[in-house]
Amino acid sequence: MALYPQIEELVAFSTPVVSFGNPRLARVATLGINPSSNEFQIGNGNKTPLGGEIPKRLVDTQVLGIESPIRLTRDQALQVIEGCYQYFYGQNANPYEWFLKLEEFILKPAGFTYYGPDATACHLDLVQWATDPVWDSIASKSTKELLLKQDKEFLRYQLTSYNFEYVFLNGSTAINQFKELGIATLEEVHKVTANSNGGRHAVVRGESGGTVFFGWGINTGAKYASKTGLQELVEFIENSFPRK
Repeated sequence: MALYPQIEELVAFSTPVVSFGNPRLARVATLGINPSSNEFQIGNGNKTPLGGEIPKRLVDTQVLGIESPIRLTRDQALQVIEGCYQYFYGQNANPYEWFLKLEEFILKPAGFTYYGPDATACHLDLVQWATDPVWDSIASKSTKELLLKQDKEFLRYQLTSYNFEYVFLNGSTAINQFKELGIATLEEVHKVTANSNGGRHAVVRGESGGTVFFGWGINTGAKYASKTGLQELVEFIENSFPRK
């Protein structure tokens, strides 16, 4: 688990999110930047912890009965990890709707899923910590660099230690950080529409240790993602993972 980052953007009562779903059981993983603050708080300007009308999604400091996760005991750390593993399919599972887009545009076309007792996918992030504001709105470049640096080796461990058949790198930030790890060389294999001005996002592919890595510059979970680009991505994935 990650070192506790001393930054003001950290959601106060959050805990590190080592994964969404169980990577030990997953055949594939999607890779994003960092957990949404809405995994721990109501959102839309309301910083109240989940747990009232909206059930909690993960094990936070309130559940643990502590002030801060800066020094978790072994039992507390295991509780946090188990909460991550049960994210999509636990007794009290309440997955954030953001994952529905990755399910629709990436996993379902490839024949995988986050959901249900036979889930085949999990989600990982470059950074384990939820921030408020969201990543793109963090003004401090040094804060982003610190978070990426602190979690870099843990990410390397996850991508090389679990037996993933495929890892899907969602967005340019995920692709760029993956390149820094030096796990696999990525080569352009396709392009999809980036915006109405005619820009194009590259789709890349690489392979290492039996795992195939696909990545694309388009962030499938973002509100601003090109609808045309998303449809082109779906078609590419369907053609790359033909149904039997």
